[in-house]
Amino acid sequence: MRDLDPALLTLLRARTGVQSILLLWLVSKDRTTGADVAQGFVSGDEDLTVTIGTSRTYAATRGALTSDAVVAETGMTVRMHTVHLSGVAAETDTALRVNDPRLGAAELHRIVIDPATGAAVGPPVLLFRGVVDAAPIRTPEKGGRVSVTLTLAAATRDMTRALSLKWSDASQQLRSGDRFLRYVDTSGPVGVWWGARRYDVPTTNPGTPVPPGGGRENGWR
Repeated sequence: MRDLDPALLTLLRARTGVQSILLLWLVSKDRTTGADVAQGFVSGDEDLTVTIGTSRTYAATRGALTSDAVVAETGMTVRMHTVHLSGVAAETDTALRVNDPRLGAAELHRIVIDPATGAAVGPPVLLFRGVVDAAPIRTPEKGGRVSVTLTLAAATRDMTRALSLKWSDASQQLRSGDRFLRYVDTSGPVGVWWGARRYDVPTTNPGTPVPPGGGRENGWR
């Protein structure tokens, strides 16, 4: 069950109506340096500075930021979510063209506004956290409208990644200098000692049976 701020719960129970604005936070990568570049977008008409862990600045999109309905469910299903942005804003161009947004962190929050006072009620509510799965920018026909549809994948996708590093020599050395996987990339050509004798992988016809007592022609020496 979502834990809501007491002031927000009071407003919702009063059933006097609410207003809300969306906040989108994207972390893309500089295509030259690889450094993370964070940018925020708000559906309102004015730039907004909000504290969510740290101070964040969100650029106004003047209603151009919209979101499909957020579906919440239990389990480890990787949920996909769609967000729409204007394709002509300078901030959008920077986040999606100048920088590389793919697999960058993405967060969607909502701020609830009391229509009677125009003030925010409670802190921003987290709606979705994940990564950018796709961010195509479609160029319309002449006179058309440029739009961007972001597809976000839920953070549960991280649970589906294979741990390939556990099979590397560098990763294994982190465990008290263990060198068990030192030959993992070249295990075929490495010679093996069997007692006082060494076996080298034959360069030709490796499937030839070893005769009784061994044989140099089959790699034994």
